Amino acid sequence: MSERSAEWHLNKSVPISIVLALLAQAALGLTWANRISFEVKDLRSDLQYTRDKLVAQEEAVRDVLRIKGAVDAMKMSLENYTNRLDTVIELRTQMKDVLDELKEVRREYRNSNARLWDETRNLRNALARLGAAPRTATRLPEPPIPERP
Repeated sequence: MSERSAEWHLNKSVPISIVLALLAQAALGLTWANRISFEVKDLRSDLQYTRDKLVAQEEAVRDVLRIKGAVDAMKMSLENYTNRLDTVIELRTQMKDVLDELKEVRREYRNSNARLWDETRNLRNALARLGAAPRTATRLPEPPIPERP
């Protein structure tokens, strides 16, 4: 090939409309490529925003699961305390019943003790009327019983 054929040149037989059409296509192609480039940048920006949002949501889900685990543990602990409290209330009721029974026994003891002292006094008076001397002291001390409401 000769040097002349290696050079690029425009032949005069090519209509100007084809040259203008090629230039217009090239300009439109560059405009289209530039618009695609901006859209790709926007999509990358949106993708990064979505990734950041997803990471934040994953962290929030982990936090919620951690809090849920803590709440479940607290719930179990509360149920345990509730069961213990129910047991304490039952024991308190039983203790109150026993205390009421003890009060009744103490009341019966005092009544029977008072009756015994009355009978002892009556026997002493009867012995004194008969002229017999008592074998023990004239007055037996009464045992102290503390009064409680």
